[in-house]
Amino acid sequence: MKRIAQTLLTGLTATPLALSLVVTAALPPGAAPVTLSFEKCLADPNTGLFIGTVSGECGDGSVVYETLRFDASQAVWELEGWYQITTADCSFTAHCAGKANTHNGVIVLNGEVTVDSADFAGARVQVRAQLLIGENSLCSAGTITLTPGGTD
Repeated sequence: MKRIAQTLLTGLTATPLALSLVVTAALPPGAAPVTLSFEKCLADPNTGLFIGTVSGECGDGSVVYETLRFDASQAVWELEGWYQITTADCSFTAHCAGKANTHNGVIVLNGEVTVDSADFAGARVQVRAQLLIGENSLCSAGTITLTPGGTD
C-alpha cells in the first residue's frame, strides 16, 4: 500500500512538471526572427501600389505594398506604407516607415505587424531592400525580418 501511495505521489508531482514542459513547447515560435525575401514593382503610379512575390520561412506567396506617404523632395525619400504578406503558412499586415536613399538605392523601413493580423501580431518588422529603377519600372528587392512578440 505504501508503494502504491509513493507511486501516486510521484505521478502527481511529475504531472505539473510534464504539463509545464508541454506549455513551454507550445509557445509560439517567438524566440527566433523570421526572414522573408521579396521582390515587388510599382503596379499603379497613381496609387503607389507595389505588387510582387515573397519566399522564405513562411513559404512562397505574395507581397503588396500600399504607399501612405511618399516624399521625394530630397535625395533621401521619406516612405510610409502597409505591407501585406500572404503565404500558405502565414499572413500578416505591417505598418512601416523609413527612408530610401537614391544615392545608393538602400531602403530601410521599420514598423510593426498590426494587432488584427492572424500571425505575428505585435511583431517588430524591419525591411531592408535595394531600390531598382529601370527605364519603365520602379522596383525593390530585399528582406523582411519579423521579430515575434516585439522582443530583442
